[in-house]
Amino acid sequence: MRMPHKLISKSTTDPATGNICMRRSDPWNNNFNEYLIAACRSNMDITFIWSGSDAKALVYYITDFVTKTSLSFHDTFSLVQKSITAQDVIDDDIYDDEAIDNDNNDEEQFQIQSAEHDKKYVLVKTRIDYQYRSDNLNRMCLYDFVGIFYKKKINSTDLKYLSKIAGSIEEKINQKGRPPNERFLFQKQHPQATTYLMMKYSEPYVPVLYGPQIPRRDRDNTRERYCRAILTFFVPWRTVTDLCDISQTWEDAFKCQQHLILRHS
Repeated sequence: MRMPHKLISKSTTDPATGNICMRRSDPWNNNFNEYLIAACRSNMDITFIWSGSDAKALVYYITDFVTKTSLSFHDTFSLVQKSITAQDVIDDDIYDDEAIDNDNNDEEQFQIQSAEHDKKYVLVKTRIDYQYRSDNLNRMCLYDFVGIFYKKKINSTDLKYLSKIAGSIEEKINQKGRPPNERFLFQKQHPQATTYLMMKYSEPYVPVLYGPQIPRRDRDNTRERYCRAILTFFVPWRTVTDLCDISQTWEDAFKCQQHLILRHS
C-alpha cells in the first residue's frame, strides 16, 4: 500500500502527461474522488504495470483475494452438521424415533437393556460407560473413548481373553497369530459391569458429533459453553468436579486445564 503516503496540499493536473495528482491531507488514507470512482467503476488504487515483478504481484493479489482464507472451525462444523441432518443418524444409545424428535437438551436419553437377570432392566448411556470405564483408561478423554472402543456383551471368547490377560507373561509371549483386540471391564459401579465390556476397534474411528454444534469461542455469550464442551470432550474426567470446581467458571477451568488436552485427539 506504500503507506504513509506523501501529503499533497492541492490537486493538480499535468497537461503534458495527463497525470492527475489528487490532494491528500492524511498520509494513511488512499485518494478518494467520487467522479473517478464512477468513471472507472473501481477503486482508485490504479497503477500501470511496468515490469514482470509488478505483474507477479498483481497475480498474487488477485489469487489471494479470490481464494480467501479457509473457513473457521465453527463455520466448517456447522456446514458438516447441516449435511448430515438429512441422514438417519442415530446414536448407539438411542434407537427410537420419538427420542430423536424430542429435542430437549435439558433431558438425558437412555437405552434400556436387560441386566444379568432377564426380568431386570437398567438404563444405559455412553456417559455412564465413560464414567465407569476401566482404571487402565484413566488418561483417555471422552472423544478418544468413543472413537477407539465399543461396548459388547461378554461371551466365552471374552472370558478366555480375560483369563489369559490375568495369566503369566510367558503365556502372552508364546501366543501366535494376530493379537486379539484389547478388552476392558467396567468398574463395579457400572450397572452392566458383569455382563458387558469395552472392546477396542481394529482401526480407530472419527466420532461424528451429532446434535447442537460446539459454540463459538470468540463471543462473550457463548464462551462459557465453548469451554465446557472442549473440556468435556478432550480432558479425561469421571465427575464434573474433575473438570470444573464449584467455585470456578468454565472459562477459568479451561485456562487451568488447557494443558491437559491431549494433543493426539
